[in-house]
Amino acid sequence: LLRRVLASAPCRYQVAACSSCEEVTVWGCGRKSRILHGHRAEVRGVEFFPMGDRALTWSDDGSAVVWNLATGKASRRLRLGGPITYARMFRDGARASVCMAEGACVVWSIFSEQDLVTLATFGAQAADSFPDDEKVLVWGRDWAVLRDAGSGSFICGMRGVHSRILFAHIFLGGSRVITSHADGR
Repeated sequence: LLRRVLASAPCRYQVAACSSCEEVTVWGCGRKSRILHGHRAEVRGVEFFPMGDRALTWSDDGSAVVWNLATGKASRRLRLGGPITYARMFRDGARASVCMAEGACVVWSIFSEQDLVTLATFGAQAADSFPDDEKVLVWGRDWAVLRDAGSGSFICGMRGVHSRILFAHIFLGGSRVITSHADGR
């Protein structure tokens, strides 16, 4: 029994779905190809790497995991102090922004031992990289800021939003950002 679809990858016709709180089933070409075991609490999301050979999962157990889809084994694991509610791969596939329920948000260099880059310490809901992977847009309930992806330095911000930000999207060229708000604006 599948509870919900979490992600899809167009390059290999893969779909990931939550079949129990702690595991993710990956389907390819209509057949079950892999079950990813390893989280100890509900998996919040999945994102496939650009080539479709790996996947990133994040969970309420405070971990983000990179999976090798050929073997079904975890290749990298980030452990944070609380539930992870949002993660997003950078376009280069080497980094991800990871946000926790408490509102902290970091940049994780997936394949290196570099320290995490702090984007926000409280109030963040989500973060997404710009197309150049040099900047990250971080947003909270009624604010959004642009930060340097390598250092976390503040570049500019947006305040005065009249209702809760539900989602923000960066246009492909990186010249515009659009936000969706709870009041429909």
